[in-house]
Amino acid sequence: MDPKKVGLATSMATDRNLRQRRAKETEEPQQVGSKNRASLYFNPTNTYKPAPFPSRCEPMPKPDDLNPYVQPITLPEPQPPAASSRWSADLALLGVALMWGVNIPVMKHGVGLIDRLGFNALRLTLSAAVLGVMVLLEPRKDVQNRPWMKILLVSVFSGFVYQLTFVLGIRKTLAGNTALILSCTPMWTALLAWMWGLEKLRKLAWVGLAMTCVGAGLVAFAPSKMNLGSDYLQGNLLILLASFMWALASVLSKPLFEYITPTRLAFLSAAVTLPLHYFIAGPELVRESLQTVSSNSTALWCVVYSGLFSTGFAYALWNYGVRKVGPSHASIYQNLVPVVALSAGWIIIGEIMTGAQIPGGILILAGLLLMRRGR
Repeated sequence: MDPKKVGLATSMATDRNLRQRRAKETEEPQQVGSKNRASLYFNPTNTYKPAPFPSRCEPMPKPDDLNPYVQPITLPEPQPPAASSRWSADLALLGVALMWGVNIPVMKHGVGLIDRLGFNALRLTLSAAVLGVMVLLEPRKDVQNRPWMKILLVSVFSGFVYQLTFVLGIRKTLAGNTALILSCTPMWTALLAWMWGLEKLRKLAWVGLAMTCVGAGLVAFAPSKMNLGSDYLQGNLLILLASFMWALASVLSKPLFEYITPTRLAFLSAAVTLPLHYFIAGPELVRESLQTVSSNSTALWCVVYSGLFSTGFAYALWNYGVRKVGPSHASIYQNLVPVVALSAGWIIIGEIMTGAQIPGGILILAGLLLMRRGR
């Protein structure tokens, strides 16, 4: 057979097969597969068009059928503090309530011996020194990107506005008035924490919070203790502003404990605002206050107690309690302050207690227990 004829026949058969394949591709939709990919390479005219997408897609696999490395991740719910840490926080907050309760009649007696602005500057100097030593003793942790503006804002609220309004108000009002108005702090704290979404309180916790406030009101509304007349109105308003400032600082300080320790925050609050207190008092009042303290042992002990314990150690313990159990639960212990203040006032400055304080104290303690069970 002639080789030329054989090659011509083979070529014609190949061209016929290619024409038949192109005709078939135009009549029937191509299926996605290896045949499709092969036709791309054997198309002599390079007129290959990809087949249309399938009319129906395969159903998406269920999450259980997916690779375990790409399955959705469920974040664990935040766990409440351990029982040991909660009890240590409760003991710390109880100690704060005792120190602050005794501090009310002590300061009331001290500002009668020393000018209130000079008294405030001296006691805050002692508290800054104590907190500075405590900061040096604790382990240091390097934290990047601390929110310094928020830390400064909390320092102004707690270290300057609260301290100034408290010392100005306590000089013009009674110890019972001060105890009553300060007992409103838990309500301010719970309201602010709830509005900003920092805490969620159950009904039982709100009932306990209300009971403690009612008990504090019964204690402080004793006829011989409560006086909202014009002579004490300015002092009462200053103490009310101090109560709100402390609640605001407590709520704002809780997120900051991720970046700074409670003791360091208390030290910064005292150290940053200390020059402002000296500026307001002035050099003459500070000099006169120092002379009075050096010559009067009672005034000296009032400054030392208020600076070392009530403002120094108590600040660190308070911030520790807020970090462990939250601002609303921590502020509930402030309702013990009226009971301690009225008892210490009877011992220190001779204020007589009344029978209304007994049921008030019972309500306060019952409210504390409900608050613990409701969280």
